[in-house]
Amino acid sequence: LIEAYYNSDLLVSKEYDKATFKDMTTPFLDESETFKVRTFIRRKRIWLNEIYPYFKDEIVSKVSSAMIDDFYRSKEKTKTPAGVIEIHKVLNSFMNWNVENDYCLKTNPISKGAIKRIRRLDRLEKLEANSRKTLKDIQTEETLSLEEVKMLLREVRDTKEEIIYHLQILHGLRIAEALGMSYENIDFDDNMIHVRQQVVGVSLSQIKGSKFEREFEDHVSVRSLKTDESMRRVPLQPATREVLLRDGRNRGLVYPSKANTTVNFRNWDRRRFKPVVNKLGLNISKTHTLRGFFASYHFDMGTNPVTIQKMMGHKDIQTTMKHYTKPIIETLDRNKFMMSELAV
Repeated sequence: LIEAYYNSDLLVSKEYDKATFKDMTTPFLDESETFKVRTFIRRKRIWLNEIYPYFKDEIVSKVSSAMIDDFYRSKEKTKTPAGVIEIHKVLNSFMNWNVENDYCLKTNPISKGAIKRIRRLDRLEKLEANSRKTLKDIQTEETLSLEEVKMLLREVRDTKEEIIYHLQILHGLRIAEALGMSYENIDFDDNMIHVRQQVVGVSLSQIKGSKFEREFEDHVSVRSLKTDESMRRVPLQPATREVLLRDGRNRGLVYPSKANTTVNFRNWDRRRFKPVVNKLGLNISKTHTLRGFFASYHFDMGTNPVTIQKMMGHKDIQTTMKHYTKPIIETLDRNKFMMSELAV
């Protein structure tokens, strides 16, 4: 009985005991369609490009931890540790899916020791990369000063695009959230913005044959946010209220395309954001820097960190503190010698 218990192939039903990775690919990817479209695309890409070619004809119930460890080591030769971890997440989900549904496995054969080793390598690689950073690299990390933000807002004043800059700079929205914002999600009575949806753009070739193909006929769609924490309320700033009411509209997207459809964030970045940034000579390349300024400004003005976390839609306050609360240059200059006052 003990031997039978540890011999997993004796516990697998006859229907699946000879099933290969090739046999289980279609049902696994079909099951993946229950996730968000981005998660589905990532899973499908990693599965078809990295996992399937290696295990294609292997019988799932016969795969051992040693075989999987060899697979991870082969990937380490061409991938970064972070890349191997991404591959592991998909393979691990496949194994757990088999266990949970009583398909090809009764236990997950992936060794915890293998992935721990990869994560150690990942941490070491990041530490080495940080230690190699020059002073110039550190000084050129993307930030905005107060004067640069004011200059940017003056540049886009009274344009159709002004509302998107308001939503990012004054309210901390991600660009996909700003482009997906509709008047129906803005409470003008209580002066609150309800962040509940975002624009998602995909390549149709990535979702061909899936249920998402019908939902993304124009490559882009307004979808619900990914996590509960992302669903949030942010106070509507008076200046933004004026911009929203300026055109007299009260329904639909706050920033529709000329054809009154959703704007893809890649098109926004290429046609609207980059030209303005280059014209003003700002040393930033990502719209996310505008969202980062929102958090940094609140932090420098003394807003409770938990409040900033909630307004940013982060699950973990460490994310807010580590990645978004960079000092604004004017505040840094004002405070950098303040400790000398103690010695006077």
